[in-house]
Amino acid sequence: MEGIEADIFLVIQSVCGSTLGLELDGPDGRSGDASLEQPIGALVEISGETPASLLLECSEAMARAAASAMFVMEPDELTSRDLQDAVSELVNIIAGNVRALVSAGSQLGIPQATVESAENRGGFEPDHEFNLSCDGMPFRLSATALDQE
Repeated sequence: MEGIEADIFLVIQSVCGSTLGLELDGPDGRSGDASLEQPIGALVEISGETPASLLLECSEAMARAAASAMFVMEPDELTSRDLQDAVSELVNIIAGNVRALVSAGSQLGIPQATVESAENRGGFEPDHEFNLSCDGMPFRLSATALDQE
């Protein structure tokens, strides 16, 4: 990895460590399996000179681990709304950091819950895709149109 992909990977790695207390699996966090069954996802748009979209899709286990860490709750106490809120907040944190990398004058949109995975979303064709896992829990970040100035 190099360029913007390396920068995005470092953002993901940092957010997983500092926000969730989780480390990515393997030296580059890549997971061999790109498929996620019934992912819990959220999409955020970056507008401005360098518009972009980031879609975060998590397995239920990853969303549950994230929500448990973020909301300081036991995993079995979490509702489906808590899982969605955690994934939405994670993509917002990641997008805020990525926005700073690509365009100083850009604006961050409000995260939107998604019900379909990236491969089923019409019009969403990622330029960059990261299939990752923490403690064996898969998740994927897909990004469109991220070119550094």
